Amino acid sequence: MEEKRAGKRRINFFDRRSAMPFRRVQEHSIPAAPASVISPVWRLPPSALMVALMSDDSVHVPKVSLTETLFGVFLRLVAISCFWFGLNYWALLIGYSFNGSGRFDLLTVPWRVAAATLAVAYPVAALGLWLLVSWGPVIWVVAAATEIVMFGFYPDLFGTKPLILVLHGGAALIFVAFRGVILYQRMRQGRVARFDSP
Repeated sequence: MEEKRAGKRRINFFDRRSAMPFRRVQEHSIPAAPASVISPVWRLPPSALMVALMSDDSVHVPKVSLTETLFGVFLRLVAISCFWFGLNYWALLIGYSFNGSGRFDLLTVPWRVAAATLAVAYPVAALGLWLLVSWGPVIWVVAAATEIVMFGFYPDLFGTKPLILVLHGGAALIFVAFRGVILYQRMRQGRVARFDSP
């Protein structure tokens, strides 16, 4: 395949051993490398060469448990509800709901602050929860806590909505239960890994 001619090498790009048809190229002025410089890895057959070049450097991703999958589904359901709450607050602020009596300029100052804050916080929480990122539940807890304070502690300013309090409390309990089960499973897997180690 390679021919040496007066300090020049003729390169044949059609190797019959590998079914890779490349064009045959004219002579080039490439100096021939001495045999001591060529690595012994390159003298291996093509299949052994590939095995030698591939190392076990891929990331080993642990399997996702059923609990973690269900937790992801739960977070996405909460994301849909957060998006719905955000749309409701935007509808209130622009005058679409309540026959226009809930427009921003017609609201009292406490309602202006709370509705504007929740109109922004709920869609952001919905995005974070849907993407399953760590800041999603944080924003959701802030928005839910704001509504719990509004309707639970200041009913004379904001009115009462007991269903909202029950929904937020139930979702928070389910969230904590999922996190507890996932933590327990990870601790158990860590213990098994430590006992199985040499």
